Amino acid sequence: MVWDIGSGDGSVAIECARFGAAAVALDRDDSVCVRLRENVRRHGVRVAVSRGEIGTVVDHLPVPDAVFLADPSPEALATCAAQARHRLVATAPAGAVPALMGVVAGHGFIAHATTLQTIPLSGDAEPPSPITLLWAERPAPVAGVPAAKRIRGIETLPPPPGRPVL
Repeated sequence: MVWDIGSGDGSVAIECARFGAAAVALDRDDSVCVRLRENVRRHGVRVAVSRGEIGTVVDHLPVPDAVFLADPSPEALATCAAQARHRLVATAPAGAVPALMGVVAGHGFIAHATTLQTIPLSGDAEPPSPITLLWAERPAPVAGVPAAKRIRGIETLPPPPGRPVL
C-alpha cells in the first residue's frame, strides 16, 4: 500500500500501481483530482483518488507500507511517519530538510537526503531552484539486538565478475 500525498498529476501513484502496488493519491485541490483521475484512466491502472488534507483524511485511509509526499509540512510528515510501516520519501526545499529529518527520526526512521539541481535545456533559461529528496526507512527489528546496534554501516560490494577493481 502506497500513499502519494500532494500527488499533482498522480505519476508516483500511477507508477506504483503499474508495478502492482495498491495506491492512494491524495490532493487538496479539486481540479488536480480531476486531472489525476483522467491520468489514472489513461494509464489503465487502479488508484484510489482522495481529496483533502492528510490530517483530516488519515483515519479513512488504509495503513501504508510506503508514503511519498511532495513538499510536506512537518505536521503532514509527522502524520505520515506515524502511519507508514516501512518507508517515507519526500521532496522539499533544502532549508526545510533538517527539520523534516528530525520529524522522521522521532518516529523511528533512519533518514537520508540529497539535493538535486537541474540544468535548463535552453541556455537563456534561469535554472530552477534545487530540490532536496529525503528518504527514510524504518529498520526491521532484530530479536535480541538493541536498537542502537541495528544500524548498518557502509558496505563495499565486490565488483561484478570480469570487472577490474578501480
